Amino acid sequence: MSIANPNPTILDDDYQSAVVDMACLFHNKLCHLVFATAQLLPAELGAPAEEPSTSCSVKKLKSGSRLVHRRYVVTAKQAQYWYHNCLTGEVRLLMGDEQRYHLLHERLFPEPSWPHLVTTEDFVAVSDVEGALRVHHLMPRDRPPIISQLCDTDPAAVSWLCSELGIDFLRHPEQFGSVHLLLPNPVLRDLQIRLHVDEQGVEKTVLRLSPRHNHLARGLEIMMLEHRPTGISAIQTVTAEGSYLEIPHAGTAEKFELFIRCPVRGVLVWKKERGYHRQMNFGLEVIGTKKAIRVPGKDGLSFNVAIRERVSERVVGKPAGANGIPARLRRGQYDRQRTSAAEGLGQKWLHRNQEEATSFVRQLIGEAKNRVWIIDPYFSTAELFSFAAATAYLSTEVTILTGASTALTKPDEHYKDKEAGEAMLLNTSQGDMKHIKVRVMTGAMPTVHDRFLVIDDDVWFTGNSLNSLGERAGMMIKLPAPETVIDKISRVLHDPDRTKTLDDWVQHRLATREPASCSKFVKLLRWARKLKRGSLCMPAPSSTAQPSISTPASQTTNMAVEAEKIP
Repeated sequence: MSIANPNPTILDDDYQSAVVDMACLFHNKLCHLVFATAQLLPAELGAPAEEPSTSCSVKKLKSGSRLVHRRYVVTAKQAQYWYHNCLTGEVRLLMGDEQRYHLLHERLFPEPSWPHLVTTEDFVAVSDVEGALRVHHLMPRDRPPIISQLCDTDPAAVSWLCSELGIDFLRHPEQFGSVHLLLPNPVLRDLQIRLHVDEQGVEKTVLRLSPRHNHLARGLEIMMLEHRPTGISAIQTVTAEGSYLEIPHAGTAEKFELFIRCPVRGVLVWKKERGYHRQMNFGLEVIGTKKAIRVPGKDGLSFNVAIRERVSERVVGKPAGANGIPARLRRGQYDRQRTSAAEGLGQKWLHRNQEEATSFVRQLIGEAKNRVWIIDPYFSTAELFSFAAATAYLSTEVTILTGASTALTKPDEHYKDKEAGEAMLLNTSQGDMKHIKVRVMTGAMPTVHDRFLVIDDDVWFTGNSLNSLGERAGMMIKLPAPETVIDKISRVLHDPDRTKTLDDWVQHRLATREPASCSKFVKLLRWARKLKRGSLCMPAPSSTAQPSISTPASQTTNMAVEAEKIP
């Protein structure tokens, strides 16, 4: 078995055995690639034990669909040959399974270009070998459609897959349908880094390199970058003569970054920017008692709170410097980063200036190219013209989600003889408003309490209703992870039980609503008639003479009050 285009940084003696992990989805008698890795194992470790395949039924896809995870234990040469075939566009099963099933997959693209490798300590998959990895990726342009269907229909099966492979696919959906080559460090088994300060206060970093069997640390190149709050202060390069190295610092080390490079294999270790723990604070707290809280008016709801008491504190170590300038500079950087993050999220404080708030929201809506969703339980005719009509692009579709009980059943401000729902339907039927669709949350209270503004693929959140935005103090902010929120809002928009189109809701409202003449006075009059007939739990009239019973004035008053409370 030979590889036409081998990687010169993978030496023959570095790896002897390997494990090829493959996850596949069997659906409609077809086999689809979900995820795969080929992990070469350092020669000193030997071959791992064989493991049986595991599977999970995907009932919601039907057709006997199931997810299968298989670990193939092969030689390092076989794994390299398999990955080379993947590079050429042929991803296959192994151990005879390729004869039974043809594996379907998207077109895969190398990242980076072969034979270059990436050194990382944060690969998404769990490695069998601890430490930094050299990796190569084959990635699809898009998530395979069958995998998207799987994620939408059976989250439980996706959870099983995450647990089986040790990957959170919900946080890393781009990994679906991908293939990876994993190369653990073939030279070093372990690396220890610590800070040494002598009696004169001179600092240096001490490295202890633990080479693997039949390998030496001699010849490895170590590069250390010292970071200060305002930039890089020093770059130290040392060639290892043995397993123990000392790298002097240019003054007091604040943060550092470390690379270990082999002249043949390339970068084997990369330690991201980090600092030393110079001082640690310890505190001991005890829980001695609990206090019981009883909530009035909540059907006897109560809960307990544990009372904590700090009994001791201890400080180990010393601060980095007497003047504290680096810490002060870092705090300034941190504050600026938070401010920049807030600006990036559009964090906006709105108070005592309704014109500014209205202009801000209109500007957001005017920037939408594809869609605008306005979710506000109190949205009615005035807001329709103030905000929903502010789109600048003709192709922008506007969807409004408002509340029946909170907005549309109230009298309209402009059409005194109509409710707000009727007036909104009349306005959205006009030619320049036909691109606006309105959906209504029915029921005693709307499904959604807060207000959301979806602008294309971004979601803005505010606690204030748009009709009062800026009058009272409030906040608007763009959510950092909008996809999940858009999905949740979409479910509310299309909820068949609680949400209707405005047209359907108005027609149902007109058909079931009592006439306008049926005022509260008329309702009270009806109740008075019932009282007179004795239909409210009072003795029925009888032909037998009964002694007259006088009703106290207070009782009569209570009855009148109760009658007013009943709708």
